[in-house]
Amino acid sequence: IVYHNKYKNLLMAYTKEKANLDNLDTKLNEHLVKYQSLLTKIEVCPLCFSKIDSSKIDEIINSYK
Repeated sequence: IVYHNKYKNLLMAYTKEKANLDNLDTKLNEHLVKYQSLLTKIEVCPLCFSKIDSSKIDEIINSYK
């Protein structure tokens, strides 16, 4: 019974943390969409300030995934 209770507690903790990670993943993707939109509008690299095109923007966004 002791191991069963420990297992149930671990399973509940795992389920809670999995939900938290899924939520964070969703929020990250939402922010990346906004960031991609911003980069598309300004067409400037946020680090070196050089002009960037859509392929470079995709590369920047994919680096966060």
